Amino acid sequence: MENSEVVKPVSVSEKKIALSKAAITSIILGGIIIGALVATVIVLITTRNSNSNNTSSVVTSTTPGTTTVTTTSITSPVPSTTTLVPTTTATPVVFQNGRMSITIPTGWNYKSFDAVYLDPTSQTDKKVKDGGLVLTKGNYTINVIPYYIQASGVNGGRFGDIAGLLYAPETKIDSANCILNPETNDTTIGTIQARNDLYYYPVQGLDPVSCGSPQQNYAKGIWYGSYVNTKGAGYFSDYFKVSGQSGEPANGEMAITMSYYSKTPNNFPLKSDTQLQSMLTEMSGIVSSVKYLK
Repeated sequence: MENSEVVKPVSVSEKKIALSKAAITSIILGGIIIGALVATVIVLITTRNSNSNNTSSVVTSTTPGTTTVTTTSITSPVPSTTTLVPTTTATPVVFQNGRMSITIPTGWNYKSFDAVYLDPTSQTDKKVKDGGLVLTKGNYTINVIPYYIQASGVNGGRFGDIAGLLYAPETKIDSANCILNPETNDTTIGTIQARNDLYYYPVQGLDPVSCGSPQQNYAKGIWYGSYVNTKGAGYFSDYFKVSGQSGEPANGEMAITMSYYSKTPNNFPLKSDTQLQSMLTEMSGIVSSVKYLK
């Protein structure tokens, strides 16, 4: 007679235990996989942050509520972009870096970013933590960059040196040929600074295509942005003059601008727009709050 194996019946409770063990094993394996994925993301973020040193930052106009900073390595011309999500101010906030303190009023979002400037002593590019500030309110953006390197090399710069702060790339505005002159009645800020408002009129004789092909009633004047300068000193403010110090203007250029985000100039506000005039007043107030440090 052949030996037959006796199969012991499995009880219901034993089946439940086996299922529970299988479920626990699945949970543990799932946790290990998730943990590995999180670790990979952390490594990628850490690597990206560690590679952001020795960079030059240029702010470009972008979607309201966010600001894109194009970061170009000093040793490599290949740029990468990081979207900065500003923090809304419920009460006035005082921001400070090595050259200034500024009061950010309620209702504005703000975000600081690192900037690069030419050190006057060593004559080398140096990165400054929190060297620039971006403020946003609705579609309006204010850039306050007390550490700035302009490309033209001309004292006071050229219009193209600040155009990237005023217009989104989608507007297709050619800053080399759409050069707007500020209103003659520029607005004084403090004793030696002025807010310069740029308006597009047909009588200026500019090529409409170079200026983004505006189609709206530009006879009334379309606002193309504003900038603050040291009176009679081009497109920038001179840090040394406004802070009462001595120094080469090229080593103390500050970029202060306000723009309106739109993919087309047809959405830029007209000069008669009451909200625009209110925002221009706010811009002057913000710049007036700046205390330049020595």
